[in-house]
Amino acid sequence: MAGIKAGKFTLKKKIEKGVDSNGKPPVDSQKINKQNVRLKPAKMKKQRKGIFRLTNILRLFIWVSIFTVFYCPSSNNLLNEDSPKICVAYYKVADFVVPTLQPYFEKFATPYIGPILPYCLMLQRRVITPTMRAGKRYGKPIVTKVQDLGGTYWQKHIHKYAQKYYNVIEEKYQESVSSYVDFAYTTVSPLCHDAERYARTAYSEIIMPNYRVAKPRIIDGYKLASDTVVKTLYPCAKWTFKAGKTFLTRTLGPKLIIIYGESVEPQLKKIGKRLGRYRDHDMNDLAPVLTFCSTTQYPSSETLSPVSKIYLGSSSTLASIHSKSDDPEPTPNSDLDIREKAQQIVTRDLRYWQERFSKAADEAADELEIHINEITSRYISSHAEIIGKKHISELKKTVLHSLESLRTTILSIIQESEDNLDSRDKVVSAVRKTGGTIKEKAQSIRRWKQNYRQQMIQNIRRVTEDTLEILDTIRDAGLQEVGMRWAWTDGITYKDWIKYHAVKSKFAEWRLEIEKIATEHPELGKAEERFKEIEIEALKIAENAAKELALLKEIGIWKLSIKDGSDEFSTAKLPLTDVEDAQRVLGKALDSVTDFSSYFNSILETASPRTPHSEVSPSLNEAKILSHDDKTNKSDTSATSPSVSDIDSQTVTAASSTDNE
Repeated sequence: MAGIKAGKFTLKKKIEKGVDSNGKPPVDSQKINKQNVRLKPAKMKKQRKGIFRLTNILRLFIWVSIFTVFYCPSSNNLLNEDSPKICVAYYKVADFVVPTLQPYFEKFATPYIGPILPYCLMLQRRVITPTMRAGKRYGKPIVTKVQDLGGTYWQKHIHKYAQKYYNVIEEKYQESVSSYVDFAYTTVSPLCHDAERYARTAYSEIIMPNYRVAKPRIIDGYKLASDTVVKTLYPCAKWTFKAGKTFLTRTLGPKLIIIYGESVEPQLKKIGKRLGRYRDHDMNDLAPVLTFCSTTQYPSSETLSPVSKIYLGSSSTLASIHSKSDDPEPTPNSDLDIREKAQQIVTRDLRYWQERFSKAADEAADELEIHINEITSRYISSHAEIIGKKHISELKKTVLHSLESLRTTILSIIQESEDNLDSRDKVVSAVRKTGGTIKEKAQSIRRWKQNYRQQMIQNIRRVTEDTLEILDTIRDAGLQEVGMRWAWTDGITYKDWIKYHAVKSKFAEWRLEIEKIATEHPELGKAEERFKEIEIEALKIAENAAKELALLKEIGIWKLSIKDGSDEFSTAKLPLTDVEDAQRVLGKALDSVTDFSSYFNSILETASPRTPHSEVSPSLNEAKILSHDDKTNKSDTSATSPSVSDIDSQTVTAASSTDNE
């Protein structure tokens, strides 16, 4: 009872002190529910690392195996019963691995090992071998002595205890474990023998026969699949990818760019203009007018006549402007004072509005230059540099394809010819048809250039008109205000109105200067020059193509006359009786881009043959001379046109470089 009372008393004291029966402070459940209590994670007990863990045993086994391998005999033939068991496994693995890895070693490792191999041999000869000899001579007796001492100590002190514990373990094994091991062996051994027998039977009677039957078919199938993939599928896929890429970059891409630049982009710009996204038509353009009108200084009431005072007194606008001066000013007593004050008003108004309009004109000129720079840079970058180059590339490819097609057509006409006159007409007709295709493509570039040049000029003209319209608004507002004030001011004479009209004429001169800025802007000249360069380049290509067509016509008619069906269009073997006529025809130069059509037709119409053997053209060397002279501004007009091969190689190179860009 006394113990129970003592326990109750102790429990009561703990409750009074705020401690529960376990010696810990009581926990408020509501407080725990309302607040997040951060609980510390329970510490995991670290497992003790024992020496007999599986990883340690494996690690020890690996190191012992590596150490033992160094004590193996130098070859497989020197193995005996006393050799370690691991040496047998080592040589079996080596005999299997070395033939497999030796080619890779010689291919990849020998180039790196070869340079350092002499140093390794020198190290072995000078360091390792003497060290081994010294070890065998001086270290071996010491090692033998240590082994003998260790063996003696083992037999004297440790062996009897080890034998004793070994016997105890053997007895425990025989008493407890041996019976279970024997039972397991007797149970599992028949099953293992049956499984081995079944496996041997399946291997020898099922697997191997089927393997021998299927092996040739598998090898043939592999060869067929390999040949199909390597010789058919991969080349087809590679050709498809290359052809698709070429088609997209050289055929479809340029046409899409041209269609977008010529059809889609103008429509988008028109839609943007209508929606107010392309050009700004907000009140910011009228801000200078409002600023000028709000900052204009009106004359004081003392210079106005009594009638004008009465009129202006009823005007709410002027009354609000002169709200600060409510007291009436005394009227001048003499005409001289009125004249002097009127002259002050005239001088101030004219100077004020000249400065205002001059400032507005300068700002308008700067803004106009910015707009012109934007327009010209846009047309140069997006139209001339992209669409123009694509047109040039298309023209070069058209010339190349047309010339190749014409050669093929001429050869087919020669092979099928029966009547020379009829066949010659077919050759001339084929040349005319090819020339018409090239001429139409070149003229389409001219039309493109004229169209976009006209669009650029129209855009610049529209921006200029908008700028001039704003300046006209400022001018009209200022002149109207000055005219109204002077009309109601006493003392304004006829000479003052002459000055008024002189200022008005000055405003017109400034307006013309702004128009001159738009028409003579250097960026506009650069843009027109760039469009003209593209046009001249296209016409130059067409000019060379026209000369080439005339050359092919002469060669084709001559080949027709001698029934030469070979695909060689060289002029080296032609007779030289009509070289002067060919030089006269092919030596014509294109003086102006405006006479291109007549020039092209004249090249194709002239140089008609006189006799079958006089239908000749310049030699190939003379044709190359013309190509050089054309690059030097045609200093020698007696040179002939470039050869067919030169035109083709230049066209292919230029077209490929343009498409890559």
